[in-house]
Amino acid sequence: MSAPLRLPRAGDATAAAYKEWLHLNVFGHGDGSVGLINTSLHGDPRDPRAVALGTALFHHPATGWHWQVEVQPAGAVSLGWASVSMQTIALAAGLPGGGVAASVDASASGIQARLVGSEVVRQLGVPGPMSFGSGWIGWSVAPRLRLSGRLELAGQAVDLRRASGYHDRNWGRWHWGDDAGWEWGAFLAPEPAPAVVFTRATDRGHRRGVRTLGVHGAIRKMFRGGCVTVSSEGSFDEPLVRIPGAMASLHSGRSRPALPRRVLITAEEGHHHLRIDFTVRAAAQIIAGDPVVRGYGFLHELVGGFSCEGTVAGEDLAFGGLGVYEHVD
Repeated sequence: MSAPLRLPRAGDATAAAYKEWLHLNVFGHGDGSVGLINTSLHGDPRDPRAVALGTALFHHPATGWHWQVEVQPAGAVSLGWASVSMQTIALAAGLPGGGVAASVDASASGIQARLVGSEVVRQLGVPGPMSFGSGWIGWSVAPRLRLSGRLELAGQAVDLRRASGYHDRNWGRWHWGDDAGWEWGAFLAPEPAPAVVFTRATDRGHRRGVRTLGVHGAIRKMFRGGCVTVSSEGSFDEPLVRIPGAMASLHSGRSRPALPRRVLITAEEGHHHLRIDFTVRAAAQIIAGDPVVRGYGFLHELVGGFSCEGTVAGEDLAFGGLGVYEHVD
């Protein structure tokens, strides 16, 4: 995504609703770790009410969840051409070749990272912007990155030679608390398997919205609309990690959301068909508060393993790996 931050211009009447996210996922195929690093801006950085949020959230099968959250006034953080840098978390997009760089300095939280992601699958923009709540949202994605650098969880190194990366950006105008939500999933196996990405912008009750499922690799295919279906089985009723802690305390009634144990995504279009079977291993809830209006968004991060099978462009596919499924309301 070689584009600058889409900061509001002077005189923009919608600037108070500005949002922008830079996002990196890591899938450690060697040890089963799955995590994210993101930086985001909420409100016009020239407005003293606006905030910047940095989040690093990783799950390791042996040691559980590790997280670092940093909240600062948006005017107090370093904004580059396509980067947001905070004291403990930073992410920069738009590196040569479409790459990204991320860092986390949070040894007390069990996370140390200096990562560079090089684009393997060509980046793409999703047609839009799309209507979203009281405003709109735009999105672009690099479905697979090859990672280098270092990542340590609880003092143990993640083998980046056996890891996959994913990067996306979204931006737009909305307020947390609007009648808006989204569903998103990234499912990556080791190369040369394709990356599979699911997305749907929807209302807060998840009753409407167009689903898309993309296959990105040597084989490329986009399924869209009614040919994509999603169903769930079971209930994930284990305790959630809820962050930031102060926000979680304010919303104790959201401590046990209805989350699935298993998610099934199918797509059929002519001779093309694909099926993703994702099993949830752990879940976390990130609470985002709007700095301008009284409203909140609840981002649920479900991590686990998946299997994929089908036929796309005449090629039979059968592979499995690690995934993350995000449910936002």
